[in-house]
Amino acid sequence: MHKNISGIMVAVLLLPLPLAAVSLSLLEVSRDGAVDFYQYWAAGRISAQDGPAVLYRPAGPELRGWSELLRIRAGRRGTTGRELAAARFRRSLEFYSTPLLFGTLSFLSPLPYDRALDIYRLLAAGALLAFFYLAVPALALPAWLAPLGAALTALLFLPWSIDLRVGNVNSLLLGGSGLLLYGLQRQIRRPGLFWVGALGGFLVLFKPVFLPALFLLAFSLSRARLLRQFLPGIVVGTTVGFLLPLLFFAPPASWFWWVKAWREMPLEVISPAKGNFAPSALWGGNRWFSLVVLLPAVWAVLRSRSRPGTTTESDLRPAAALSLGLLGALVISPLVWIHYSVLALPSLLLLLSPGCRAPWPWKLAGGAAGLLLFLTPLNLVLGAGGPTVDLPAMLLGLLGLYSVLTLVLGAGWCSGKISPALPAPGHRRVP
Repeated sequence: MHKNISGIMVAVLLLPLPLAAVSLSLLEVSRDGAVDFYQYWAAGRISAQDGPAVLYRPAGPELRGWSELLRIRAGRRGTTGRELAAARFRRSLEFYSTPLLFGTLSFLSPLPYDRALDIYRLLAAGALLAFFYLAVPALALPAWLAPLGAALTALLFLPWSIDLRVGNVNSLLLGGSGLLLYGLQRQIRRPGLFWVGALGGFLVLFKPVFLPALFLLAFSLSRARLLRQFLPGIVVGTTVGFLLPLLFFAPPASWFWWVKAWREMPLEVISPAKGNFAPSALWGGNRWFSLVVLLPAVWAVLRSRSRPGTTTESDLRPAAALSLGLLGALVISPLVWIHYSVLALPSLLLLLSPGCRAPWPWKLAGGAAGLLLFLTPLNLVLGAGGPTVDLPAMLLGLLGLYSVLTLVLGAGWCSGKISPALPAPGHRRVP
């Protein structure tokens, strides 16, 4: 108990360090137009007047007209120039995100663009802090690592800086993964695990990149007699996620429009030349390579699944399954921009955990992969409005892919060699 209180005090006393680092990051990107957030903001404005059906017609005349109209309005307002810069970059608006994502962020659309963007970036920065302050204790790491890790990520982790610059939602997903890890730490409590499932189901519909993580997490809990608590939460979370945009954003058919738009997405939109470093894109649409790479990680989860009656509050195997699922999404997804590498942070923390008993070569390989993700000069391939299309972008994307694949193998080995129960005072067993 005394140790827990001391850890909390250390994390609180060092809080000014990550706050200062995040403030510097926000200041650095303050003049950038956030080309991804511009689409979320525009989606709410368009759907409020013409309905959401327009969003999922990328080649339709209505959407072309809206793209031009919003660009003209941005030029007339001419406040800080961020809205106009984003509008010029997104000369032809295209929407492929889920109705839940657009519906959740639509509360920002009535606001002026500059104010909405500032609020959103504060939310993204808060999600980064929340991830570290939730995930570090969940993985039994020293308390001082939460403020230090958040500060280093804000200052040095360029995928997160890119995510903040373009205004994508990966920071929000990272915060959600921190909540899941923290909830898993307290999985003995039935309501807590129910809400873990509910949040996981909601995040899958918010952005389907969470689907592999939810699948592996459910499997890791299946042998510990905890699935009966987890599955109802998933049902409730997906139901809420499906119905929420229907209340204030879109009719039920919007989900079918989204699926149709995603399936008909032109290949040139997600080509490697634009910075997509998904293996299926780099290997000519062949996903077999991706599946082969994931086999060692899946095998590790199968081998290390929790046995009935052995899961404790300090068991890290569900956390390992969640982390591997997020990495797996980066491997099997047909679309992976470099800022998606933010989702590799849970696996980096997992490799640092005292519960990871992988041999030192695997930990060293995972650490080297994380170092590459931190230090690769990705800002060299960024223009004022977003990623540029050039050869260095492809090469750096390949380097990021190498780092992610190395983490998959390292974390996969870690989950196979993980401590079934970390030393924790007063931990209890599942009956």
